[in-house]
Amino acid sequence: MKIKPVLGILPERFRITREIVGDPLQGIPKLPEHSPEFESRRHYILERKEKLNMAYKEGFLWLEERKLMHWLVREQNKTFA
Repeated sequence: MKIKPVLGILPERFRITREIVGDPLQGIPKLPEHSPEFESRRHYILERKEKLNMAYKEGFLWLEERKLMHWLVREQNKTFA
C-alpha cells in the first residue's frame, strides 16, 4: 500500500500562528568591550574552567575569545544547568 501526497489547501484552523509577546532580547547582558579576568562563582569554578579549556585545542580560540567565553558561561550559568 503506497501513499501518494495530494495537493490541497490547509484549512485555517490547522495553521500555526506565532505571537511573540514582549521583547525576547530583554534581560540579556551586554557583552563587555574588554573581557574581564576569570572570577570563580558559585557553580563555575576554576576546575570547571580548566576542563572546558582542555576540550578545545590550543589555538582554536584567541586569548580574548577564551576570556569572553568564560565570562559568558559564568554569567549564563543557570541557562546551562
